[in-house]
Amino acid sequence: MDSFLFHIIKKTLFFIAIFLCLLSASVIVYYYFLAPPYWDKTFGELDERFYFAPQAFFLDVSLRNGEFPLWNPLSYCGMPFFADPQASVCYPPHLIRSFLTPAYDPFATAVSIHVLRFLHLLWAGLGVFLLCRLYQLSIPASLVGAFAFMFNAFNIIYFTEFYVYPLVIVWAPWVLWAAKRAFLSKKWEDVIVYGCCTVLFFALSTLAGFPQLSLYLGLLLAFFGMLDILFNLRFRMSLISFRRAIRLITGRAVFLLCIAVLTVLAACVLLLPAFELGSNSARVVASGITVATIKQNFNWLHLLKCLVFFPGNTWLPLGPRAVGIGSLLVSIIAFGHFRRRDVWVFFLLYLIITDCTLGPPFPLATFLHRFDFLNITVSPWRAGSFASLPFAMLTAFGIDAAGCAPIRYRWRALRMMVLVLAGTAMLMMLHLWLQEDLLSSEWHYVWVLPLFSLIMMCCFSWLPWPHVGRWIIAILVAAEIITWSAQMLPVYVSKRVANRMDTRGFCDHKNISRDNRRYGDIRPNWNMFTLDFSMAGYNPLYIGDTRQTICRKGYENFYRGYLKSEDALVENHRGNLFLKRSFWLARQWVSGKLPGKQDVFPVTTTAFLTETPEGTGLPVQEIARKDLPAKAVSEHVEHINLGKLDVTKAVWRGKNLNLRLRKFDQGFEHSVLYIGYTGGNVATFKPVCKDEKGRTHLLKRVSSFNTKGKEYFLEIPLPDCESNTVTLVWNDRRVKLTRAYVLKDLDDEGDSITILDWKANTVTVTVSNLSEPRLLVFVDSYYKEWLAWVDGKPIEILKANDAFKAIVLPAGTHEVVFSYWSETTRIGMIISLTTFLALLSGLSGLFIWKWYTRE
Repeated sequence: MDSFLFHIIKKTLFFIAIFLCLLSASVIVYYYFLAPPYWDKTFGELDERFYFAPQAFFLDVSLRNGEFPLWNPLSYCGMPFFADPQASVCYPPHLIRSFLTPAYDPFATAVSIHVLRFLHLLWAGLGVFLLCRLYQLSIPASLVGAFAFMFNAFNIIYFTEFYVYPLVIVWAPWVLWAAKRAFLSKKWEDVIVYGCCTVLFFALSTLAGFPQLSLYLGLLLAFFGMLDILFNLRFRMSLISFRRAIRLITGRAVFLLCIAVLTVLAACVLLLPAFELGSNSARVVASGITVATIKQNFNWLHLLKCLVFFPGNTWLPLGPRAVGIGSLLVSIIAFGHFRRRDVWVFFLLYLIITDCTLGPPFPLATFLHRFDFLNITVSPWRAGSFASLPFAMLTAFGIDAAGCAPIRYRWRALRMMVLVLAGTAMLMMLHLWLQEDLLSSEWHYVWVLPLFSLIMMCCFSWLPWPHVGRWIIAILVAAEIITWSAQMLPVYVSKRVANRMDTRGFCDHKNISRDNRRYGDIRPNWNMFTLDFSMAGYNPLYIGDTRQTICRKGYENFYRGYLKSEDALVENHRGNLFLKRSFWLARQWVSGKLPGKQDVFPVTTTAFLTETPEGTGLPVQEIARKDLPAKAVSEHVEHINLGKLDVTKAVWRGKNLNLRLRKFDQGFEHSVLYIGYTGGNVATFKPVCKDEKGRTHLLKRVSSFNTKGKEYFLEIPLPDCESNTVTLVWNDRRVKLTRAYVLKDLDDEGDSITILDWKANTVTVTVSNLSEPRLLVFVDSYYKEWLAWVDGKPIEILKANDAFKAIVLPAGTHEVVFSYWSETTRIGMIISLTTFLALLSGLSGLFIWKWYTRE
């Protein structure tokens, strides 16, 4: 008993020491985030601050308000939230982070994301360490392998830009560790135990929410499993040996297939709704869709440079390398390791995943891209993080091999010659690269440390001190990895973080806005930090029909992950007509699709029921499309005269004239500005307005034409404001402006709508004092499994305005509830929970059985 206890204490102290080593190195590399100033850089770079962090904050707020968010109403006029894989709603550690985040505070959310990411980084290092030890590699070699994976340039860059990225990547070494334990096991119960662990690790990685990365992790595991058995077969030229080989290879393939099937079942809670969203997303549904791609440079010298500095990602301007020249040199020596069969496994694995990283025209990448109907391989370089795992293993094998001198003198001389030639070439390439001043040519550690590593490797090619050799070389290579990463990270990140964050409105609200107005935020998804609505946003999977409706003219078949305010407001009349509100009341309807994006129509009175045939018996009046007036307001209007326009008061600002009109009261009613003009010149007007809170709104760009002496009017729909001040911006003084007036639509019944409560999945609205039946148009994306109730009774939801929802209301006052519940999510949750329970029950049963058997 004493010996058993001593063994446990010894093991515990050992792992504490390893953990402290990983922790210390991580703190050194990521100290940039611990040093002041904290505020702006804490929100991360680009995608993190405009996509991942806002979604994490929305999750935090929804859970604090007692609701599990299935729907996100705040961007793109609504889209599924739970089904968006990169929201990581299904990932248990992310949910724990969300529950532990202390306040309705975006800064607290951003800090908690960093903590989660840092803990996952340590988990990744521990996984690589255990995988190395499984191959009987030394402690220094295993530590360097862990550092090589943790601080690979791919992982440093993507770990700082996407917090979801490391949540997926860190499970890769654990998946290979569990799979290898299963491969090595002789007893069937051990095979099942480690097979179940493989499934659990892979499923957790998938639930983290980056389908593209999960695809590459699956390829990594599949090729690892098959290469492992092919290189470790003991084959002889006999029928018995051949049959045994076929049986073993078939068994391995069946094992890997079972892992794949069980992983998919365990991750169904995410995969089913995500697949449903993906098949309806803007990446898939647009006719003749074009997905922007980045062309890579496949010049052989450039590829060699990328191998030394940044394997695979051939287009990134900074071009930082993988983990240093020392690690590249020891990876060459790795082929002298006595377990060279395993070295070949990881080398080929590295080449295969690098093929995926480089993308077409390389064979495997071309094959994947050809059958990728969801366009998830459009950014192939992200596979580089998985290529860094076999490279880290090669580095670890190389550390042990570098400390051992070959037995024969000619092999010692050959090894030293190869090292000198390769090291000299790499150092020269590094020197030339630093002349480009991409980072800093004064970083002498970048080449001094690998120079010492090269000298030590040459020395220990002759000296018979393997233990001393591997420790010295390991310390030098690890020092290069850590010092290089610690210097590269802040330079890289600081160049991509804009210190111009507007944090006004943060922490002001604890619930989703009940305001029946939307704006076009120029910073995608920034509105989510203030729990307000925006038509713009950034998300790779937003609903295709919605995008087709709200994007600018001419961009219907071009996919991109974001919409700017000019898509929904400036370049598109529809944005200024019906998209500016969440709810409208319509007095009449037209069968069919919306008019063109440059056309106008009286939104206060009309809804276009996209899938409702003409002559359908609705209690709301139907109007023929040809009878629809081509005006933005109805016939029932209030006229506000803004007077004659004095162009002499306009001032030049840059190349444009600016003329501010007088302030007027709009009263939050749908209104349109008319600008009279005469002249033979063509001018482009880019008007803007400022509301009562001082917010600036871009308005519809319009152009004048040759009036031939007659007076014509520019028609400019306005956003909903209490008071409004419009500034005209145009580029030609020869166009004579005459007068301006505003028409307020008195058929606008927005005052009858009161939003009582708005949460992620439900909206409760009161509609008061309707004199006759109306169509309540809910400008939130039409998606199956939305339900509606009027005064507690279910009612059919109609598809309105190409992509949104509407219901018919009788006269009087009513309470309306819209609710979203995904049946696909429910089915996926049942399958996932059943699979996880079966796996955990099987593991528990096997452990109990083994315990009693041992007794």
